[in-house]
Amino acid sequence: PAEEDEGIRPLPDRLLTELTAHRTLALRDALAADPQTAFLAALHALCLRLFYRYGLDSCLEIEPKSALFSAQAPGLAETASARAIALARQRVTAPHVRLAQAELPREWPPGRFDLIVLSEIGYYLSPAALAATAEAMRAALAPDGVVLTAHWRHPFEGKTATQEQVHATLRERSGHAPLGGYLDADLCIDVLAADGRSVAAREGLAP
Repeated sequence: PAEEDEGIRPLPDRLLTELTAHRTLALRDALAADPQTAFLAALHALCLRLFYRYGLDSCLEIEPKSALFSAQAPGLAETASARAIALARQRVTAPHVRLAQAELPREWPPGRFDLIVLSEIGYYLSPAALAATAEAMRAALAPDGVVLTAHWRHPFEGKTATQEQVHATLRERSGHAPLGGYLDADLCIDVLAADGRSVAAREGLAP
């Protein structure tokens, strides 16, 4: 009876350490078998290190999901890909999250955003469409907001521009100043903002 009053006892430290080791090993095995998820996990970790401000009120994430065709094959809506999109919409129950398929820049969503993420989409757009997208991004970013652009550096079929060309166009046509970034042989991430002051200057730690 006395033990019951104490409630649920915490797990021993040794057991927690062993469970954590098993969980870490299982995650590594899962990521090794799924390169796309591994890439997204690495991108997520890098983004967390790049951003100094959390708890943003609004975010717009833009990434390629499908191509638009002049003719639609019969039964396309019943394919596995179409059902996956429909299922994703059903699973998103948070009232502040909305999934939408749109054509850029013509169908840029309305509103102002604290964070805009353009991931692996710039090199699928024509030069004119990319420039117009950058201008729409400038109009949609909140005064103290930030933009994150992330693109693959290697060549592949269907790529209309290099990562360097895409990021240069986004900087020039949006008018946003670079705050930071990450670069390696595979990936480039740029963080841009309308306010060109450094993080330290924004926080009052530097002139």
